[in-house]
Amino acid sequence: MRTVTSVFASCLFLSTANFSIANAQEAEEIIIVGVTPNGTGLERDKIPFPIQTATSDDIQNSNSLSIADFLRQNFSSVSVNNAQSNPLQPDVQYRGFTASPLLGLAQGIAVYQNGVRVNEPLGDTVNWDLVPESAINGITLSGGSNPLFGLNTLGGALLIDMKNGFNYEGREIEINTGSFGRNTASLQTGNNFDNGDNSFAYYANLQFFEEDGWRDYSSSESINFYGSLDWQNQSSSLVSIINGPGLPYSVTVPHPWNY
Repeated sequence: MRTVTSVFASCLFLSTANFSIANAQEAEEIIIVGVTPNGTGLERDKIPFPIQTATSDDIQNSNSLSIADFLRQNFSSVSVNNAQSNPLQPDVQYRGFTASPLLGLAQGIAVYQNGVRVNEPLGDTVNWDLVPESAINGITLSGGSNPLFGLNTLGGALLIDMKNGFNYEGREIEINTGSFGRNTASLQTGNNFDNGDNSFAYYANLQFFEEDGWRDYSSSESINFYGSLDWQNQSSSLVSIINGPGLPYSVTVPHPWNY
């Protein structure tokens, strides 16, 4: 009788121990919740500030002189004045805030080219002549103060998307002439090709501008080159951009007079 009881107790102890070990080895289910930033994928009518956009076709059909001239003609609440009396250095004003190349003027608009801020570090000035109009693929003007676009974005942000070999293919030459000795020309070419899993693209743009001006000693001349080399595959991409201007022009400056 004692032997049977001992064996029964031993079996009960072993089964209880195995059950405890099995319970100890069971892992709890861990649920991971991913959080995305607010504002991604919002529709335009749900954003509490105005958004204005334009494409490269809109820019080409407008026959504007520069990006500042295009904004004045096609975007609401935008005005332009030539404080320097030069078409290459205008002051762009949007709802009372200014983006200008004139140092010392209160700036309130952030300008980004391909995601890189082009406001100068000193004074947040914007050199509009550095952006060739014919090389622009799209423009977005976002109104209102938004900390996502960095410091001094008080009146809004202007986002400029440039062309590359993936969104532009072909060759194009455009030549224009007008009064006061104004001559403009632009040359652009781009293409892309695949090499297995890798894709390569190139784009080059050369823009020329000259004029005698409507007044004496106000001639201007500008040569601007923009180029990009792109590589991408299914998981990554690489972009190399070259932008170089040459800008001899005249501006208005104070001049002393002796009587």
